[in-house]
Amino acid sequence: MNKFVLTYITIGLICILSSGCAASIKSNRANVGNNLSSNSSSTNVDSQNPYLVHSSLERLTNFINSYNKNLGYDQARLVADAILQASNTYRVNYRVVTALVAIESGFRADAHSPSGAMGLGQLMPATARGLEVSDPFNPQDNLNGAVKLLRTHLEKFNGNINYVLGAYKMGAGTVSRSGINQPTTISYIKQVRDVFDQVP
Repeated sequence: MNKFVLTYITIGLICILSSGCAASIKSNRANVGNNLSSNSSSTNVDSQNPYLVHSSLERLTNFINSYNKNLGYDQARLVADAILQASNTYRVNYRVVTALVAIESGFRADAHSPSGAMGLGQLMPATARGLEVSDPFNPQDNLNGAVKLLRTHLEKFNGNINYVLGAYKMGAGTVSRSGINQPTTISYIKQVRDVFDQVP
């Protein structure tokens, strides 16, 4: 086979593979409400592109600020930045993290539930210790732990977002044993998914 023919075959294969990859990434993003891919395409922030990171940070800051008007802009920006960083680190879609935190704490770093859950992701004390969260009321520390936990659930439940959210709310063991058909779990999943649809 001469070099001329080989070059054309190579170019053709590259085009085919590139189209397939682009379609796959588009499909993953379109279906993120149903399932989360465990690969990097499930994270909507390109850490190598400063413009994309900056524009995502601005949009997310504005969303958080409008969701909880009691937060100042600077606090909303701090939370948005912590969400984007943790999402990028653990390859979890930042829109899912944002929606979960909105429902868990309304983006309040000082949130403390009667049952003892703490901070933005409402981590229980034992959970926080297991995730090596030293200060549950520090946004970066708390969200690092919360998103790390989401990544664990993503892997356990093969990216099925309903089961992932159910496991975050009820515990992975409970979901493995009983599924996600309990009314409180169904309601929680719906609340998070409703906010997910609004996150820019």
